[in-house]
Amino acid sequence: QHINIHKGPKTAERIKNHWIAFRKLWKAFEEVATHAILYGCSVLVEWPKGCAYWKDKAVVRFLNKHGFSNCYFDGCMYGLAAKKGKDSGKPINKPWRVSYLNSTINESLCLLCDGSHEHVVCAGRHTKDTENYSVEATTLIYSSLLAPNFPTKS
Repeated sequence: QHINIHKGPKTAERIKNHWIAFRKLWKAFEEVATHAILYGCSVLVEWPKGCAYWKDKAVVRFLNKHGFSNCYFDGCMYGLAAKKGKDSGKPINKPWRVSYLNSTINESLCLLCDGSHEHVVCAGRHTKDTENYSVEATTLIYSSLLAPNFPTKS
């Protein structure tokens, strides 16, 4: 957003509207998550590691208040790859962050790029495809939610 906002007034307006929508969604999320936390449910928040939402005051306050932990992982280590053009199949190093409670996700999604391969830049035509997890990452996330390692509230 901090780069795209300079592309012109239409883009700046679009980003402003995204923030308005984000604040409404976050408020609703807090309400649902607070209730879920009371019952020991897994609660996860995921965005790209560098996403501006991580620095939002409401987000920081909520995560700190409830003692969320963080895990970091790079998409290239979980099969995230370009799907189009001459770079199809080449790894994309998209760094993600997940803040979590009552989950073992940190045991599954913890690999950072090992430097053993070249990357396609996470930009341009490849950006939209990186909004989705790879099958491998999806399976690990799902598994971490099926087998939580924490006490539940009766």
